[in-house]
Amino acid sequence: MTKPAILLIAAAASVLLPSVSNAACTTFGQVTRVTVPSTSASVLVRASTTNPSNTYVFTTSNILQLTAALTAQASHQQVRVDGNRASCSGVVGGTIIGGVIVTISVSP
Repeated sequence: MTKPAILLIAAAASVLLPSVSNAACTTFGQVTRVTVPSTSASVLVRASTTNPSNTYVFTTSNILQLTAALTAQASHQQVRVDGNRASCSGVVGGTIIGGVIVTISVSP
């Protein structure tokens, strides 16, 4: 493969592949609640890596992310959620704000 072809492929991959570089608030746990008002959904995740009484709150208007969260909730599967907030908020009443979902990964 020639150098220009390799550079073209690398440039295309950097544009087309999703990036979590702007994700700074990450948690692992189980989806405990999904609330869907008229504009965007709230996904609540009970953390499995920190104090289990803490709940992370993320938002999304992406139907694929919402479907993944609902599937994980219904089947009691573990998730990893990356939020776009610069850093997770401090704990207020057991709640941590994680921002808008960048990626959600579901695992058995």
